[in-house]
Formats: sequence, structure tokens, C-alpha cells
Amino acid sequence: MGLAPGGAVLYASLEEAKVIPKAAAWFKVEIQKLNITFAVIKSMFQKAWDSLSPLDLLNLSGAFEKIKPIFLAPVDRIKNFVVKAGPKLMEFIFEGAMSLAGAAGKKVTGILGQGKGV
Repeated sequence: MGLAPGGAVLYASLEEAKVIPKAAAWFKVEIQKLNITFAVIKSMFQKAWDSLSPLDLLNLSGAFEKIKPIFLAPVDRIKNFVVKAGPKLMEFIFEGAMSLAGAAGKKVTGILGQGKGV
């Protein structure tokens, strides 16, 4: 955040509002859900390698179609994570700003929280 204009100030404010640990916990859980470890990646490449034969060199598009399903699920999980992370980050920033705004900010957060499930 220090690279963005005002990023260091924003980070300090979020830290003061105790939003950073909450955001870190959310990211940790979401990263674990991705299930992208070295062992998983190694296994995917091994499965892809095992699915190919020397004849696949003559039909590269067919070879690609063979291995595509192996990598598609993790790529989809990463894409979904990125789509969810942007709005969630904005939610954390908003929550931090409202926390720093004192009682009025907490009231606004409470009102908005009531409509969250709607």
C-alpha cells in the first residue's frame, strides 16, 4: 500500500482501526481454499505429463485439450478469488474508515450491516 499515493497513511489508519488482522484472517482462509500448494501443482503437472503420449506432438491442439481440464479447476478458483477479493478489500477499507469516524461511523456500519443479508 506504500506504493499508492496516500497508501502509507491509509495502511496506518486501517491498522489503528484494527482492520488489518481481520483482513489478514480473511485472506488466509481464502488462500487456503484455493488449495494451491507445491504438492498440488506438482501433481497437476505430473497428471498432465502422464496423459500425453509421443503422438500428441503431431496434434498439439488435441494435446492441449487433454491437459486443459487438469488446470481448469485451479485457474477458476484463482479467478473467483480475485473477483471476491476486490470488493472485500473495499469493505475492509470502508469498515476501517467508519471505525475511525467514531460513534457516527459505527452507527452507519450497523445500519448497512442490517441490509447485508437482503
